[in-house]
Amino acid sequence: MSIEDNKAAFRRWFADVVNQNKYEVVEELLAPDYVCHMPGAPPTDRDGHRGMVEFFAASFPDWSEEVEDMIAAGDKVVGRMSAGGTHTAAFQGIEPSGKRITISGIGIMRFNDEGKVAESWWEFDAVGLMTQLGAIPAPEAEGATS
Repeated sequence: MSIEDNKAAFRRWFADVVNQNKYEVVEELLAPDYVCHMPGAPPTDRDGHRGMVEFFAASFPDWSEEVEDMIAAGDKVVGRMSAGGTHTAAFQGIEPSGKRITISGIGIMRFNDEGKVAESWWEFDAVGLMTQLGAIPAPEAEGATS
């Protein structure tokens, strides 16, 4: 597959799976032996990654992610995303707040010879997410006094 095909598949992950909840597309995009790496969690497979996306969408039904920047070379595509949604259902033990949450993240997808994602790595602003949800205190501004 070409670099342009890989970039199109990267965009499709967000357009179809994340933003439109078309979970049947997961099997089209991710290889059967796919491995996903996320901070704070053991590697997971295709079904596990789909489950994470579904879990997140249940807590933030209007969640959407936009690819802001993309770089591709060889069999990898790297993207920087902005994301946001409204917290309307419990999320990791945090009761719904009704707050609009915005975070950013970076993802890398490695494609196999058949054009499917074989492996991915994701980093996102988990501290920002949990701060906005009120689960952890906001950091004090430098120079602030009590």
